[in-house]
Amino acid sequence: MVLILLACTAGTTSDSPESEADNIRDLRTDPAEAKDADFLIQSPDYLVPPNEQLMFCYWGTWEGPTVGVNFYEFLQSPGFGHHAVLTQVQEDSSDAPDGTWLQCGTGEDQTVMSGTKPLIAGNEVVEPGHGRMTLPEGKAVKILEGQRWMLQSHYINSSADPILVRDLAWGKTIPVENVEDWVGSYTFNHTGFSLPPHEATSISFDCSWNHDLHILSMAGHMHGTGRSIFGATLGDDQPVEEAEVVYDVPVWNEDWRYAPQILMFPGEGLEVKASDRLYGQCDWYNDTDTTLAFPNEMCVLMGLAWPLEQAIGCDGAHPPPG
Repeated sequence: MVLILLACTAGTTSDSPESEADNIRDLRTDPAEAKDADFLIQSPDYLVPPNEQLMFCYWGTWEGPTVGVNFYEFLQSPGFGHHAVLTQVQEDSSDAPDGTWLQCGTGEDQTVMSGTKPLIAGNEVVEPGHGRMTLPEGKAVKILEGQRWMLQSHYINSSADPILVRDLAWGKTIPVENVEDWVGSYTFNHTGFSLPPHEATSISFDCSWNHDLHILSMAGHMHGTGRSIFGATLGDDQPVEEAEVVYDVPVWNEDWRYAPQILMFPGEGLEVKASDRLYGQCDWYNDTDTTLAFPNEMCVLMGLAWPLEQAIGCDGAHPPPG
């Protein structure tokens, strides 16, 4: 039996999308894509006007028992999806009842995303807007009974027509007693930067792991003015100059904002100690006429690690060395 978690049409921010414009291109994904799934999350239908980018947030609750997820896949409407991230949220259901959705990520609506962490993170990019997580046998991500989640969907409509879109997320589960090691996501970044127009800027972050872990994957995330990004491991008191670079993209491609370059560590993964640190550095050249800041630009290193039952994160700003 497939556990289907989909919209209740509650709390919408607009009338039916079909009533808002003519010449709508119907690009909604087909739920039949979720073959042999144990659960399926289907977003509401969203309308994205021409030459606009919008982010949508959609809330729900995990209705089954506590399980392990060892396979996960998400699919956005082709050609225009930037990302669809399934996050865990802590607020009471009365704050955002199941089925609520709204445009988010801009202005005051950014507050609805504060405190969220990835619930499941991918480790494979099929194509932009289509990703997967596949874990080794015995390893799984924990989803608790009653866990509240939010599906965050980002679309960039570069066409001359409005588009009607819909996202899917589905996966396979295993009983808790069959899980040998729990896998969680990490997101280390810097959000306090400011990029002056027509200038090159470098920033870095320095974050402790705070757990003895095996790192399974790592990916970098920047946007259109990015030039390079790298990540390096450090011991507790080790200076940055002695860091061991483990993730390095010396020439950033703007297209990779839609398709992260994911590094997989072989075997059991890259071992780090709780006192070890991850040092990351991003370089940009802002060729626009305006100052850029988060979330219009980003500097993120993220991935999967074990043993880790809950997602971890760090916003650790430091000036780059030298």
